[in-house]
Amino acid sequence: MIDKNARNADIRAGFSERSAHELGSRMLKKVEIAAEIARREAEIAQKCDVSVEKIMREYARIAFFDPGDFFNDDGTIRNVTPTFRGVGLTHAGDEIHLDRYSLKSEPGAAIALLDTTDTFAGWKTLLQSPQAWVQYNSVDFRAERFKSVRVKTIAPRGGALEIRLDSPEGAVIAQVNLPAHDAWQEWEVKTKKVKPAVHNLVVVATQGNPVELDWIKFE
Repeated sequence: MIDKNARNADIRAGFSERSAHELGSRMLKKVEIAAEIARREAEIAQKCDVSVEKIMREYARIAFFDPGDFFNDDGTIRNVTPTFRGVGLTHAGDEIHLDRYSLKSEPGAAIALLDTTDTFAGWKTLLQSPQAWVQYNSVDFRAERFKSVRVKTIAPRGGALEIRLDSPEGAVIAQVNLPAHDAWQEWEVKTKKVKPAVHNLVVVATQGNPVELDWIKFE
């Protein structure tokens, strides 16, 4: 599994270089070995959150990317404001991690570690006051028609979220009412019809109870 090379694996296992090539080919034909390799590959793919669908979607995104998105009408290069969001498009069907925001309300919205004991676990978004919001730019809704949105949250005292398009005052496409829960849970609600286009996405807290957000995705 280190380099997906049967010959090298046999050499590391202690076999001679002379016999490793033939032995490696023979070992790969054994049903139990092939099954174990497949199991470990699936385990790695799950840990990395990789699927055939995601890979093909990324290929399509690269193939159909329009370089004109980075130029003004007069041919000059658009100014890029550095943010955690970065540049490029995010497919609406991907997990959208709002901690990589483009804009957020001040005060009321903040970013924190998911787990303070594991700094590699990632980050979360905190909406801590009424009308606190976070905005994530350039979400691509063009590829398919989405019917629902899924959010992953913690809200110890419950809460409510509005998902809006293009600005904090933009059209509301979904409302999520959250019962009290102090562990990560996923919630799915129906969305209004979204015009196939690239939109900015805004999540607004409509109550004063603090809400923690990991990600949202459209389905």
